[in-house]
Amino acid sequence: GHVANPLLGSVSNESEASQLAYQLGADTALPGNATHLLVFAVSASGQESTSSSGLRLWDRGSTSATASNVTFNDTHPLCGQLEGMLRIVRAVDESSITRYNVYWGSSETSKLTTLERRLSPGGRKLQSGSQASPRCGGRSCGLVSIVGVEAGVWEISRIPPSGNYGNDEYAVILLNGPGFVHFTFLATEACCDFVNVAGTRFFGRGERDILEIPEGPFQIVWRSDFSVTDGGWSLTYESLQYDVSEVQINHTAYIGSASKFPMSVVPAVTLANLTKPPGATHFLVYSADGSFEIPAPFAAPISDFDLCARENWPVSASFSDEDTDFGVVGGRVVIQPPANDDGVLHYIIYAAANATHKWWPEDPAGFEITEGGVVLGRIDRGQTAWLVPQGTPLPNGLTYVHVYSMTASGLSLQFASAPVADVGVPDAQATNLSFTDTHPGANVISGDLVFEGAPNEAEQRVTHYMVYWGRNATHRLQFQSPIAMLQVQGGNTS
Repeated sequence: GHVANPLLGSVSNESEASQLAYQLGADTALPGNATHLLVFAVSASGQESTSSSGLRLWDRGSTSATASNVTFNDTHPLCGQLEGMLRIVRAVDESSITRYNVYWGSSETSKLTTLERRLSPGGRKLQSGSQASPRCGGRSCGLVSIVGVEAGVWEISRIPPSGNYGNDEYAVILLNGPGFVHFTFLATEACCDFVNVAGTRFFGRGERDILEIPEGPFQIVWRSDFSVTDGGWSLTYESLQYDVSEVQINHTAYIGSASKFPMSVVPAVTLANLTKPPGATHFLVYSADGSFEIPAPFAAPISDFDLCARENWPVSASFSDEDTDFGVVGGRVVIQPPANDDGVLHYIIYAAANATHKWWPEDPAGFEITEGGVVLGRIDRGQTAWLVPQGTPLPNGLTYVHVYSMTASGLSLQFASAPVADVGVPDAQATNLSFTDTHPGANVISGDLVFEGAPNEAEQRVTHYMVYWGRNATHRLQFQSPIAMLQVQGGNTS
């Protein structure tokens, strides 16, 4: 019985506080067989109650009752879907536990208890949930529309298909906070017809601020009086509620007796076609007995996490040459990162010959060459640009860059590409120009213009020549378009 058990301490109830506290001193020794703290009520005469309240103990310094290891190999081919056997290497000492509970984890130590959904109109981050749908009561419920837009979001309205709402309408909608109410339309009689949201009346016309709803049940009450009606109202309710069951895998591996479940058998749970929720990065395995869980889990990274990251490549890439010298470039390669960059370590910029194929140098000296291609540079996660120094030589044939995401599992499955164009002015001139007019009339000419290409047109990467009217031997007439564009032929051009 408890009489022989040493008394840890006593707590007086003379305080008016609703909670009592007793602090165990530093380095309090834990008896060998102690598994709980027990609290007995004691009367003024010193008599202890025959029953007690108990609290299961966990010694933070002991890890013998937690799982020794957890392994999982995903066999599902799709990103975000998991399938396979999650195997648990048993705890060294299972005498105080009867099962292992498996949860989604947002880190190695934290259960995933919220699922990120989106930003509210007010800029706050909401959480998706499994809140029960709004319930309506009152004689006018059949006239009120309640539509679920997505998880935790409802559009509630009283807008007639034509005309105005009626007299003497009354409806009460029951919901649970916390959340936000945002009116999207409001047109009621200013004095007497109103929508009461958690004690605040809204009436008349115009925009209304977003109303923040605290935690707990609340009502939206709609009431119109006996005269004067208008177009109605509509609002959106966005719930911040969440449910832990949303993210609990609900799998348990029972230990059983040593004869039925010997230590050589590895506890395991089978996961079949399981959708990984946003933010889940680990499986957390907790040792448990009844409703008690040892607070320190064993964490196993979700192997699908890095594979999914390979589907997160940059949305776009661009490059603009800011160096006006010919044959060299300078500027920035700018990317738009993926909307979800989970698992992205950094971005790699490869040299490319065109929008689809990599570029390879004739002489690899001086280049960083990898299996994926010629690496020009890298962009850290969280950054969006890589600086190309002014005066950087542009090799022949390098006309594009390809930008990939790098993950722990390798390069992203696709990439963003950007053309690389040298805006420098070529130092080249056509030679041996000749033209003979063959038209007999005045102010009208015809004939062949013949010239030779510049001797250094290959070096200067000349691709074509433009022909203009000139007001002298060196200057064009203003405000004119080219007469002709001639592709480089080699030798004479006409």
